[in-house]
Amino acid sequence: MRKIPCCFILFFVVLLLPFAGFAITLEQALEAYRQHNYPVAFSYFLQQAEKGDVKAQNVVGLFYNEGLGTPKNTKKAFHWYKKASLNGNASAQNNLASMYHHGIATPRNYRKALYWYRKSARQGNADALNNIARMYELGQGVRKSTRNAIVWHRRAAKKGNVYSQFRLGAIFELGKGVAKNKEKALYWYSLAAERGHKLAKQKVLLLKPYSELFK
Repeated sequence: MRKIPCCFILFFVVLLLPFAGFAITLEQALEAYRQHNYPVAFSYFLQQAEKGDVKAQNVVGLFYNEGLGTPKNTKKAFHWYKKASLNGNASAQNNLASMYHHGIATPRNYRKALYWYRKSARQGNADALNNIARMYELGQGVRKSTRNAIVWHRRAAKKGNVYSQFRLGAIFELGKGVAKNKEKALYWYSLAAERGHKLAKQKVLLLKPYSELFK
């Protein structure tokens, strides 16, 4: 009789633990996620979310939104994002706002998107700050305003948001609603480039000769 390798037995034991009634720890769930064993990770976070764990509720929303360890279901993602948002989770509030913003699993509603972005931004969420800035840039749910966009982009950029750093670079390079300023553009592009933004790296190479900082 052919023996089944121990490693395969162990794999299936770990896979079936949550369904066999055995509890796993957060560390084990995170390790399962790192190993791309998404069903195990999803099972753990769903159990915690149903018990009222706010962070887990947001994570479950992410799993449903991306289809990790469970069939993709944006309506269920919306449900869990909203549940976590009402419980004060800043990341979930930004995620929920994004669904309203782009009309995913719910009719597009800029007013509600802005409401939840602002709730998240008050807790310092850099992505929410960036998203508010973009709404001002595009005039979505608010009066179009480069000045306000810059204010929100600066707040996000100072928290390390690479997209806001790049957008500030573009605003100052092109003079969108402000005077053109290549040194300011280079400054913000450089920050984005340091965080790996590919287009920002190209912009730095183009603008570098115009700055006294790089002589």
